[in-house]
Amino acid sequence: MKMSELSSRMEDYLEAIYVLSRERGFTTISELSEFLGVSKPTVLEMVRKLSAMGYVVYGGGRVEPTEEGERIGRKVWERHREIASFLKFLGVEPEKAELDACRMEHAMDEESYDKIRRLFRMLKERYGSGGCVDEIIDEIRRG
Repeated sequence: MKMSELSSRMEDYLEAIYVLSRERGFTTISELSEFLGVSKPTVLEMVRKLSAMGYVVYGGGRVEPTEEGERIGRKVWERHREIASFLKFLGVEPEKAELDACRMEHAMDEESYDKIRRLFRMLKERYGSGGCVDEIIDEIRRG
């Protein structure tokens, strides 16, 4: 199954599994429940779906991402981090930037995301991470 065929909720789970399992190589239903703010039965139901699809291995109280599950989880996490950082760079409040990034990471086409990522990197190189978007826009308008 391609990443585009996964629901945004499935991507959220794979992202959470990736984040929580980076240190030990696995996570648990309880950790996922707390991290995602959903009930354990809800987590268990999704983990079983993801296991049947080949994205995680579940057993012995452990949830481990498969190679493909880890790849997708890492990709979603990296998109989230990049989009949130860009929004914060633009002056969006950090909490709002995180929430918006969570929605945008799923909806944005790969080409659009790549263009935004490249623009953000260019702006950081030119103005540093503390750039003020108003100053940048003024400079662009002045030509």
